[in-house]
Amino acid sequence: WVIGYLRDNAPEIDYGTFLMPKGPRGWGTIGNMLGICVPKSSDHKKEAWAFAKWLVNDDNMIRMFGESGWQPYRSNVDYSPLYKEAPAIEGFVDALGTPGHEVIDYELISPVFEIHSRLAEQLMIGFKKPELRDPKKLAAAIHDMAKETNRILDDYDLLAK
Repeated sequence: WVIGYLRDNAPEIDYGTFLMPKGPRGWGTIGNMLGICVPKSSDHKKEAWAFAKWLVNDDNMIRMFGESGWQPYRSNVDYSPLYKEAPAIEGFVDALGTPGHEVIDYELISPVFEIHSRLAEQLMIGFKKPELRDPKKLAAAIHDMAKETNRILDDYDLLAK
């Protein structure tokens, strides 16, 4: 979502994306696949399955990625039409074809909710601070948040070193 936010609110910021470093328990990034399922108890399994397939069809994957900026998890979709509007997203697509690099669902990463709760407030406050349009001040704020994230990951023995 940050890519879309920066595109719409701070288009002058020059930035890129890169793969997360390999960690002691694996290598990957997170994607949001929560809630895409057909419960065994459903009275409408056929309809639920049709809806799930529609939800992740090519057009909807491109739209979801373009609007939300969430890491896509389908590698067989051509996302290149989005690159002109937001070139930094190409790094997320490249990740899908990188051997050994996985897209992991949120619920499989134990500290994710702690990281989000501690950093989400700082992000929202930070986006409202005009002084963070200064590249040096923005870099310092990102560095501070990265240190906090690293501390949390280290607490869970997940920090790549």
